[in-house]
Amino acid sequence: MGVEGGNRARTGLASTFRNSGLRQLYGAEIVSGIGEGILWVSLVVFLSDHARFGLWLTLAVVARLAPRAFLSLPAGSLVDRSSLRMLVVSTEFSRGVIMAGVAAVVALDGPPVVVLVLIAISYVVAAPIRPALSSIVPSVAGERHLAGANAVLSTLRQIMTFVGPLVAVPVAASSPALGLGLNAVSLAISAALLAAVRGIPDRSQRVRSDRARRTGGANPLAASIDGIRAVRAIHVLTPLVALIGVVSFVRGAEMVLYVYVVRDQLGDDVERVGLLSGAVGLGALLAMSIAARAADSASPVRPIVFALLATALPTALLAVITTTFAASAVLVLVGVGMVVFEVVVVVTVQRVTPPSSLGRVFGAINGSSSTGKLLGALVAPALVAALGVEGALIVVASVVVVVGAAAVWPVITIGRLSASRQRELSPFVDVLRGLAIFEGASGPSLERIAGEMIERDLPAGAVVIAQGEPADDLYVSRAGRLVATRDGVEVGVVSADDW
Repeated sequence: MGVEGGNRARTGLASTFRNSGLRQLYGAEIVSGIGEGILWVSLVVFLSDHARFGLWLTLAVVARLAPRAFLSLPAGSLVDRSSLRMLVVSTEFSRGVIMAGVAAVVALDGPPVVVLVLIAISYVVAAPIRPALSSIVPSVAGERHLAGANAVLSTLRQIMTFVGPLVAVPVAASSPALGLGLNAVSLAISAALLAAVRGIPDRSQRVRSDRARRTGGANPLAASIDGIRAVRAIHVLTPLVALIGVVSFVRGAEMVLYVYVVRDQLGDDVERVGLLSGAVGLGALLAMSIAARAADSASPVRPIVFALLATALPTALLAVITTTFAASAVLVLVGVGMVVFEVVVVVTVQRVTPPSSLGRVFGAINGSSSTGKLLGALVAPALVAALGVEGALIVVASVVVVVGAAAVWPVITIGRLSASRQRELSPFVDVLRGLAIFEGASGPSLERIAGEMIERDLPAGAVVIAQGEPADDLYVSRAGRLVATRDGVEVGVVSADDW
């Protein structure tokens, strides 16, 4: 216990930066995040110089979102069958080459259709990158720093949603081709950083000899159906997943509407859409501490209602706002609502879903989210054409209010189930929180672990685990003493509240 206690000071967020592999992962996240912001703003500026801008803008959003909507499950299957290092490095490098081609086409003032086809191909190639990185982090960070590493990565992603679009404003205004070229460079740098990360596991041999042989490979359609069944098995999840889809629909529509707001409503240069996106990202950054407290509340009802209002009201206000500064100011609240909603929903789902179903349930949630964004992006231009920018904004804000009101009772039901589950796990969470090995872990993370714990009463002299058996469980002593022996010789004692 002396060793564990001495290491407590080394388990915070700052300590993760001592790990060179994590520093390289953080660097790749920063560089690619900035590049992503530059890509979007530069693409919007390029398309704004062409006739039928609304159509091209819609297709640009589809090129970015459709691969995420349709390829998430197959991409996850690919990750499970691949050498992770080769996968992430080759993915980022290949995307860099494609984006260099996009920059060349834009510099030559090539046709938008060629640019969008290349963009779509780059996002098809990128489909495995996020699940692959999620699989890499535990091996690089280790158990002690896993919670801290995930917290840092999540924070960096939110910061980059603020920084990336802001960096893009002067770059895209100068030259969209330059911005797209910088995106290609950022992907090359990301590939180099990921190539240098130590400790990335290679699971391809294990999968070919074990999992692939037993399962015969992944079936995306079967996996999708299985995810839907997992959601329907927990009846309270169905309305929550539907709500996620609707909120994502609104966000997809907003991606397109912000461009129209800047160009038509505010009469500003189209590259200023980066300021609006940056304002949303700033709100997301400011909301992280609020979201953490909201997720720990007894019921998700109030946080979710707040998040929906924080999305609806600023969207409606954009219909009457006439300056870019005022528009950016109100959109900070959208960023706050976005993070609060996502964090509270994730924690709620974790609390009410059995651990054995979490992967399938979150797969269904990701599918609902990506599909909602895609549909919103497709509907937004039609709303603008039919009702104008102001009318489209009012309709989108109204959708949030109406759906939010309809979802109140289902969310109350989910909240009651979540609170019941939280009370049930509370004694186990208190025990885990006192163990040095879980120093820095969040409450929801401890609840997930507690959900898989089994409590047993054993008589004196009983054998808990015998020498030579697989070490595939973590044992925590609640009372009494556990004596550890090797070849019949006592080598240690595990006391109450020890592991």
